[in-house]
Amino acid sequence: MKEGLTHITNARIYTMEDETQTFSSMTLENGRIISLGQGPEKRAKSVDLGGRTVLPGFTDAHCHFMPSAVLNEFGANISRIGRHGLVPKSLSGVKEILCRQADLQKKKLVIGFNLVTAGLKENRLPSQRELDQWLPGKTVVIFDASGHASAYSSGAIKALDLGHLHDQGQLTGEAHEFNMGRVNSFVMKQLNPMIFLKGICGYVNRLHQCGITSVHCMEGFDDDPRDVSTKIFAFLAPVLPLHVRLYCQYTNPGRVFPFLKKMAYPRLGGCGAWEMDGAVSSGTAAFFDSYKNPEDGRGKCYYSDTKIQDMVRTADESQFQISAHAIGPRAIEPLLSAFEKSPGQKNLRHRIEHFEFPTPDQVKRAVEAGIVMVPQPGWTWVDHKYQNSYGFRLTSDQIQSQIPLRDIVSTGGIICGSSDSPVQDPDPLAQIRGMCDFPVKGQSISRYQAVKAFTVNGAFAGCEEEDRGSLCPGKRADFMVLNKDIMDDEVDLEDIRVDRVYMDGCALPENGLTPLGLLARAFWGQRKKI
Repeated sequence: MKEGLTHITNARIYTMEDETQTFSSMTLENGRIISLGQGPEKRAKSVDLGGRTVLPGFTDAHCHFMPSAVLNEFGANISRIGRHGLVPKSLSGVKEILCRQADLQKKKLVIGFNLVTAGLKENRLPSQRELDQWLPGKTVVIFDASGHASAYSSGAIKALDLGHLHDQGQLTGEAHEFNMGRVNSFVMKQLNPMIFLKGICGYVNRLHQCGITSVHCMEGFDDDPRDVSTKIFAFLAPVLPLHVRLYCQYTNPGRVFPFLKKMAYPRLGGCGAWEMDGAVSSGTAAFFDSYKNPEDGRGKCYYSDTKIQDMVRTADESQFQISAHAIGPRAIEPLLSAFEKSPGQKNLRHRIEHFEFPTPDQVKRAVEAGIVMVPQPGWTWVDHKYQNSYGFRLTSDQIQSQIPLRDIVSTGGIICGSSDSPVQDPDPLAQIRGMCDFPVKGQSISRYQAVKAFTVNGAFAGCEEEDRGSLCPGKRADFMVLNKDIMDDEVDLEDIRVDRVYMDGCALPENGLTPLGLLARAFWGQRKKI
């Protein structure tokens, strides 16, 4: 048999090059697709997929890799969807989960994340006093589901030197956003290397279970000059069985320069110091009009218009692709204006992460400027069905302005699929469900358009559309096998699962990545650009 020559047959292959284009077979050689719909060469290995569906590998265009790995391995995932809606429903339920986590791990540090405060009858984070009563002597750190507010015990406040920053042990707004570096550094120092390795392997395996072969990772914190987590990630990312694109969350391009030799092209930003505002559930997304609750609240832009222009110009002059978080229209406006003035915008492919409540004018301008928009409609879908945090905070007019998916797509805008993990599970099918059954009237998009956001558009945002994102001759043979036809509207998206994932033409091992395997890759594996 000719080395690396494989013929995939008896499949429904969606190339994503055109909505109507499908093939029943595909031939691979040395990790690339060499033909579609042709008969096999005599010496090719044949793989019969039994009529199952094939799609290009998914790209999660916005995740936080290291926090996801650490939190899912070491932290307690507090809120979840049960038979009767969101649980827990009160702070007493939060207490039970945290105490169980403390008993399980026998560590002084206790971390909780993904707490949906809108699902609690108290509608708030626990206070410093409550955490001290629940877990005396423990260092407790809790993050809300949006990742834009947090709560701390007395031990954590002292260890982190939060001082006057907190209110009853809670951080919101700028106090939260611009002190996550010190929190991250503290947490990292409390964990042993095995937790890191297990967390990274667990997260990689979860991504593969979801059909994800590429991730755009927003890492690092501007207020942490040492930033060990990003250095660790930059060492391991080139050997992971993923196509990784690293976005360093620094405002100074000079801090990214040490990583450039590992990167496929210059890029920076994401969240952290590149957050123009906060989030709705914490009341910190910036709107022109007042919230419903609190009535006098409009959120706040974290930077002046002049500062945003300076940040964009400095990065733009160094030819960096810029990624920046903006949720409310008052935060989108100065960022969009700065991008519009960028001479290299369409070549550099600047991005607005979330782009959640744009005005119609902002949508039109973003499309015309070629800005890549990276929302998470799955969050909207879950909030509408289970959490109602937006219904509590926002007016009906504000809610109806949320992520105008169809308006963007119908005018040629570029939407990328993403999870914002660990804010949400990285499963693209959850986001696709949110896109196809979007709660805002008239803004749902088709399954093909939703899948395109996770394939073709993700590759475009990563400047790798010549190499991946669709299935055609010459491109990498990165694809997944689904049990059912995702393009069939009669098939429930909840019934679809990923049966197998192929990267470079080879099926990924079913036992997944292990800590020992990761160490072997780190020291002897081939290193890719990130």
